Amino acid sequence: MKEAFEKLLAENKEMKESFEKMSDKQGRVNVQLNLLNKYIEGTKKYFPIQSMEDLMELEQKMENPGTKAAVETELRRQLKKGDENFLGKIASLEVIDKVNVTGRGKRENLFDFHIFKYSAEVMGLNRSQLRNQVEKQQAKRRQRLRRAQKIASPSSSTQIENTTPTATIGSEIAANPSTIQILDMVSMNTVGSVDSASFETAAYEEYPQI
Repeated sequence: MKEAFEKLLAENKEMKESFEKMSDKQGRVNVQLNLLNKYIEGTKKYFPIQSMEDLMELEQKMENPGTKAAVETELRRQLKKGDENFLGKIASLEVIDKVNVTGRGKRENLFDFHIFKYSAEVMGLNRSQLRNQVEKQQAKRRQRLRRAQKIASPSSSTQIENTTPTATIGSEIAANPSTIQILDMVSMNTVGSVDSASFETAAYEEYPQI
């Protein structure tokens, strides 16, 4: 009986020592994981934010004490007082176009997001000044849309109104085969044409002033 008891004590001691070794090893692994995670978070590039999904992901990181400092550090690198284009360094024009300082007009309120509130604090901007910055960025987006429209639309000299009846076109082609070449040229020049008036109307309806 005594031998059995001593044997159990020895096994218990051995198990305890093994457990302590495993606990120490687990502790070292956890420390390494935490250091590696901080390094990854500290070197990750978050800006400029490309989509609302990316913005929401960063918002979660700003609410998490474990990742907030890394995001704020990277954000401060983008911010310089007096920089009138700082919003463009934080977020893309597509993201900025979806926010304003009031939350009106189907846009998100800028001050509902930690990213923008923290940026305004670092830059020392009040609500009115931040609004001006947003309007400038949104004006850039509208200007870019207009340039894209001009590139997509052919010049007025190459647009030909299709007012000739089908039968007349058929007889014209039969009488003069070179007409086919002319029609081909017109087709090539008018592919992808956009009604300028309709485009401008749609653009202003989609991107109204704040």
